[in-house]
Amino acid sequence: MPKAQGNVRVLLVDDHPDTLELQAMVLRKHGYEVETAEDARTAMAIAQDKPLDLVISDIRLPDRDGFALMQDLKQAHGLQGIALTGSAQAEDRSRGAETGFVRYMVKPVPPEQLLDAIKALTSSRNG
Repeated sequence: MPKAQGNVRVLLVDDHPDTLELQAMVLRKHGYEVETAEDARTAMAIAQDKPLDLVISDIRLPDRDGFALMQDLKQAHGLQGIALTGSAQAEDRSRGAETGFVRYMVKPVPPEQLLDAIKALTSSRNG
């Protein structure tokens, strides 16, 4: 049986505070445990201190790109991720897959699509 949503710990990374707050609110409303970060440095610190199941990250961050962040999170903590970005270029999708993003979603992402992607990743990993 898949993990209950309340046990799935998500790290949400986006440098736009309003977007970050809205996404976190939606995920929490659906029972996910959510940690938030507005930059890669904070995201790495959170991952060091707390167990996580999944990363959802923007690609364009102020201190580092999301590809490098995801690669480090995958190597250091075995995490997989969902990229949320404004860029739909094929080279970005390919690079995302190489660095640990198993899903690549172009903004704006309807909440139900993001929730479906999270469920698919966490149930296949934990089911």
